[in-house]
Amino acid sequence: MKALVCVLFVIALGTAVPAWFPSEQRSIERQVAEGDVFFGIELESDDPTELRDLSALVSSVRVVKWLDESARDIRIDYVGDQWQVSSAFGYPADGDRSVGQLAGEVLGLRKLRYVGDSPAHHEDLGVIQPDDDDPIMATVGRGVRVVLGGRSDQSLLDIVIGEPVPGQPGQRFVRELPGNGVWTAELSINPSVRFIDWVEPNPFNLTAENVQRVVVENYSINEQTSSMELRSAGLFQRENAEADWQAQGIPEGKVPDSAAIDFLLRSASDLRLASVAKRNGLGDDDLRMIGILPQPDGRIVANEGALHIATNQGITYSFLFGEVASTATAAADEDTIEAEFDRLVAVLVRYNPADDQELPVVPEAVIADAESDGADPKAVASAQEAEQEKIQAAEIALAQHQRQRDELVTSLTQKSEAFFYVIRDGDFQALRPDVARLATDPPAEGDDQDETALE
Repeated sequence: MKALVCVLFVIALGTAVPAWFPSEQRSIERQVAEGDVFFGIELESDDPTELRDLSALVSSVRVVKWLDESARDIRIDYVGDQWQVSSAFGYPADGDRSVGQLAGEVLGLRKLRYVGDSPAHHEDLGVIQPDDDDPIMATVGRGVRVVLGGRSDQSLLDIVIGEPVPGQPGQRFVRELPGNGVWTAELSINPSVRFIDWVEPNPFNLTAENVQRVVVENYSINEQTSSMELRSAGLFQRENAEADWQAQGIPEGKVPDSAAIDFLLRSASDLRLASVAKRNGLGDDDLRMIGILPQPDGRIVANEGALHIATNQGITYSFLFGEVASTATAAADEDTIEAEFDRLVAVLVRYNPADDQELPVVPEAVIADAESDGADPKAVASAQEAEQEKIQAAEIALAQHQRQRDELVTSLTQKSEAFFYVIRDGDFQALRPDVARLATDPPAEGDDQDETALE
């Protein structure tokens, strides 16, 4: 066993000086550095998460990990007025959550104990730079590199997070680049290079309670014969979230299984994207590249079926399941080694105001006759004024609602026109189930549950 084990044991006992300090100069360096922050600017607040405008200070984040015998990284940049995953074709990032959480953890990171600067110990401390391409560098002992950049591409912080400190819960060895010096620091975060950890977990702003209609089309297209193998298809609908589901296309003698349908909807609303692929255009050829085939009659069929979800907001989502994704097509991800059957999906979004049940209604004006017998002109004028105020308030509410709908649909459409989505095979199977799995036996005689299958 390496002599370093004894050193780590000494650190765990809280000794003041690690065993390998070579000179008095190291003690002086340690006294100067301990208590300083890795980030070169002292923050006014002790809590970096309270920064009101993170983008004014940090403009880029890069995380690098050593996975499957190679370095994997993810880069987030503040572009224009939003955070983007630059390493995934500029897909929008969840800056407030992901960037804010990481920055809030490392911007105030303080050096607790100076360990040393000998590269010979970097492997055991787990602080070898993960993207060091030196062929003689060990493949074990590589840490997680975190780089924060500021305006004009200046480096604000560049560290490698290593192994936990023995006997010191919540502490890790941290190396400050470009040097070799290693300190201990209190750090709870485990930075990720997984795409899903940097983007919104509900990319389509879909709420299961708002869904009123679901169409499942479970089929496959034989591209050699241009024929469709239809396994099952079903329609499920309800009046509102409290109403029972009704169905067409389920096996005879069965009724909709509310729990199974709810699981399907949760799978769609909580969909965790594995990655994205960049679209090359909006034409039919672009869709055909991933196995989605526009038809002469305007219909669109996909290699592996489709799922259509309509909400009471007037928005319909169509999930079109295409080919298996390749690592050359999709952005790299921490779990790529487990992504053999990741699926490419195109999501089409449509909005129909006629189906928007949340659309405010503007009342029609009913003007009282001020000349009618017995009418009090002042009372009539007051009623007319109140009625006009009510109409104006409704018109303002309608305009605001339409503006919010336009912003939502525009945002969803822009993403669907720019990207194909990549989902895990398990999520694909959940979103394109056999229709029979969404049905169950009717309740036993005497049960209060009503049969809800359509005739």
